[in-house]
Amino acid sequence: MKNEDLKGVYCILNKVNGKRYIGSTVVSFKDRLNHHRNRLKANGHKNIYIQRSWNKYGEDSFDFIILEVVDDCDLILDREQFWIDNFDFDSLYNINRLATGGNQFSRESIDKRVTTLKLKYKTVVENYERWKVGEIQDCDLTSGEFGLFKVWSNPWNKGLKYESTEHLKIPKSVKGDRTKDKEAKRNKLPEVEVYSIDGELLKTFRSSKDLEEWSTTESNDLPIGGRFSKPRMGKDLKLLQSGNINRACRTGKPYKNLIFKFKTKAPINSDVD
Repeated sequence: MKNEDLKGVYCILNKVNGKRYIGSTVVSFKDRLNHHRNRLKANGHKNIYIQRSWNKYGEDSFDFIILEVVDDCDLILDREQFWIDNFDFDSLYNINRLATGGNQFSRESIDKRVTTLKLKYKTVVENYERWKVGEIQDCDLTSGEFGLFKVWSNPWNKGLKYESTEHLKIPKSVKGDRTKDKEAKRNKLPEVEVYSIDGELLKTFRSSKDLEEWSTTESNDLPIGGRFSKPRMGKDLKLLQSGNINRACRTGKPYKNLIFKFKTKAPINSDVD
């Protein structure tokens, strides 16, 4: 393996289902990956998710890959965090969304990281207060800040009462137009095929939005997987979000233990007998 004597960020990839574990090392990649391999072979890895997969699929189903060489040890955790954020967390074996570097970093390094995160959070809060009063605009925010601030901010009509709700009623004609518009847009979207992790075609949907809406109904009998056994943030465990479905179609990476593909339309035969 090239650069095995250097340090930085690596991943352990399951070639069967596309899931991976992302980690970092301040010693050589060779030493760190050998440590992982030895613990997995001994059935004693601290990460139970990757250990179970190793036991199920076998050593030959895993690749040890260098993602990035990092010379400065002070930057390694930041780069590990970058790579964790770069993937859908459901496609990772990592237990923690926050890069920790395992137990290889000193107390001083961990304290420095905590301090950095506190300062970063303080800056975000300060920007939120400025955003609320109009000192900074939406275009000045990062995409992460914009989404977070929208969640933090209260609805404009929270706590208000109205004597009449006539102004909220939508005429049936308008509702009908909206429904037609919605249907027309979805008819233009690519169809989505759902496959099991073994490649068996399970279902086909007109669009990812149709699949998302269907996924929370009692009709959903897809073999959805994941590390969580309870709903998170109020979302149904069976929910398949259209954005993640589209991403899975584009990348080919599994999402909730399923494979998604945009259906390829058969070419029109223009031959004339």
